[in-house]
Amino acid sequence: MPSPIEQPSFFRKTPALRLSLLFLLGILIAHWSGLSFTLALPILLALLIASLFPKRGRDKILVVTMVFAGILSYDLRKPVVPLITRFSGRWVCVDGMICAERQEIGDKLQFELEVEQLHDKGATYELSAKILVRSDETHLDYGNRIRATGLLLLPHSRKNPGEFDYRAYLQRRGIACILSCGPGAITLLSTDGNGNPFVRKVILPLRQFVRRSYSRTLSGETRAFVEGITLGEKERLSASTRGLFSKTGIYHILAVSGLHVGIVAFIIFTLLGIFRVPWKWVTPIVIGALVIYGFVTHLRPSVVRATIMMAVVLIGRATERNVSLLNLLGVALLIIMLFDPLSPFDLSFQLSFAATASIVLILERLRITKSTFLRRWFCLPILISLAAQAGTAPIVAYHFFRLPLLTAIANLFVIPAVTISIALAFISSLSTVISLEISRMLAAANWLVIQLVFRFVRAFGSLRYADIVTGKPPVQFIVAYFLIFGLVLHLKRVWIRKVLIFTILIVANLCAWQKVFASMPLRVTFLSVEGSACIVETKDRKTVLIDCADGMKSVEQVVAPALWQKGVRTIDVLLLTKPGTSRGIRFLFDNFDIRLLVAPQVPSRSEEHIRVLQFLQDYNCEYTGILGGDRISLDEVEFVFHYPTPDLVEFATVFELNYGDLSILWWGKGVHGASKLNFHRCYDIAKFDSRKYKQILRSTKAPAMQQFIHAMNSSSRRTVQ
Repeated sequence: MPSPIEQPSFFRKTPALRLSLLFLLGILIAHWSGLSFTLALPILLALLIASLFPKRGRDKILVVTMVFAGILSYDLRKPVVPLITRFSGRWVCVDGMICAERQEIGDKLQFELEVEQLHDKGATYELSAKILVRSDETHLDYGNRIRATGLLLLPHSRKNPGEFDYRAYLQRRGIACILSCGPGAITLLSTDGNGNPFVRKVILPLRQFVRRSYSRTLSGETRAFVEGITLGEKERLSASTRGLFSKTGIYHILAVSGLHVGIVAFIIFTLLGIFRVPWKWVTPIVIGALVIYGFVTHLRPSVVRATIMMAVVLIGRATERNVSLLNLLGVALLIIMLFDPLSPFDLSFQLSFAATASIVLILERLRITKSTFLRRWFCLPILISLAAQAGTAPIVAYHFFRLPLLTAIANLFVIPAVTISIALAFISSLSTVISLEISRMLAAANWLVIQLVFRFVRAFGSLRYADIVTGKPPVQFIVAYFLIFGLVLHLKRVWIRKVLIFTILIVANLCAWQKVFASMPLRVTFLSVEGSACIVETKDRKTVLIDCADGMKSVEQVVAPALWQKGVRTIDVLLLTKPGTSRGIRFLFDNFDIRLLVAPQVPSRSEEHIRVLQFLQDYNCEYTGILGGDRISLDEVEFVFHYPTPDLVEFATVFELNYGDLSILWWGKGVHGASKLNFHRCYDIAKFDSRKYKQILRSTKAPAMQQFIHAMNSSSRRTVQ
């Protein structure tokens, strides 16, 4: 029997993976607990000294050392509020160097600027900060030193449930503020000798060459798709296309990831094999090409992870050494976190490592040995897709509040098609050097492949239940999910393992995503949008949406995510203070089950009335036109409508919501005749459109309207604009 000293060490098996997980644990502890540098550094030094002595229990010291190393690393790199934020909201002048390639965002250009000096009110401040500059200047390039004058603003932070936190996203990239510049507000100071020479002389010309070749052979949505899958620049794609890819569960196709690195490596291997390149040159050529491709795609965590793993596998194969894929994953994880301790909070980092780890663990445990045609080209791709989905399901639900159901099936067609498209895109781009006509022929073939992908995605995405709404799962559930997932995969008996893997996953998902039918009081959520929108949730989990903002962008990016985060797929009542069939309302009908539409009554047989009826007929939804005096009850919530009255019909409404002792008064848009109404009770909240309120105050001279507005403000305990 071996002595205790001879027993396998904690780090003997997959040491890199275990070290990286301990380092990651330290980063998470520092993020959630706020441990400081002054506490972590002396403990880390003491542990490092203790680990030098050959005593029993050195593994335990190493475990704690790696945790505190993660704490120290995060504390040194965590976002801090830079000095430049004190000047936000002012017109300032800054000097600095452009540190990234400019990007087209709509009709504006934006680029990152390393600020060296700031001029404000005659004073000059020496500081170091990175900001995002937005301008319409087109003559600027990477490495230029400039002087820019504009309005310095803080990025928008999250104001609504489910909304993307743009400020936190920029902070993780080290960007503190946004400078908005007008025409002629930027002066070029110098152009040569600045920035990274490798980026300036190799990466940027290569990226510009590829992008320019696409612009000569492709256009519109097709060009945007090719730029997305090869360069990772998906900003040109329309919101509807991105939404369909997300709903189908293949949004990862649009973001350059490990899949794309594998496709690029496969294409390079194939080309080198065709030209019979000796094997001793294949490994350095492939690794060098992947490194350059990583820089071209902005060194995304998923690309770096895949490149590191591919390089180690190729080196191991060249030296005839066996390589553990899990240990490889640990090496990649540790390297990325050492360079950027904030990367674990990036969504692409989470999805990439979770999917890869899940695929490796499940395939190793299932041990599929027999390789028939059906198993290799049908069963194995489906199993890989299911494994990746199992590893990323809680993360996807946490960030997007939905889970796609057709990912495994969609990947069977989309991944081979995208592989062909990437190959055609690169070959077409390179062939522009030889002949533009050949390049256009290849681009035409690529256009056909991409159109087939678009048709396939639209067909799948148009299915009503292509995904399920899960709501936002709590963090403790995600931790429990991965713990159970890891424990189940380490069961010893193979047949028990196979049965329990899928059983536990199915049961865990059913338990996690089901709605909790526990009673809750009335919940009213006012959303900060262009226009107005409010979500009312009753005690029995019925949902009422009052208005849905004015613009399509607000509906897609604010209203819909807020509903999805709450786990809402069915809207029991959509109450509009003004009737209409805007694109935003159509988006809601396309993505939610709406049972009843309530809006101010419009004259029968009018154009508006016919348009509303035709719209509702397409979606099989009931419609109720309301007038003053009507009441609608939903559970214990009652809506009492005061306006429009039969004698004065406007396409607007005034109503109150009553729930027990709570009362809320809504004053809709375009209400002018409501000054004739009398409000005798005191309301807890008065809700009205602030812009319309100001317009009426400026334009009206009627004392009755002035008294009405004054009464609304004075008779309510709180006013919401």
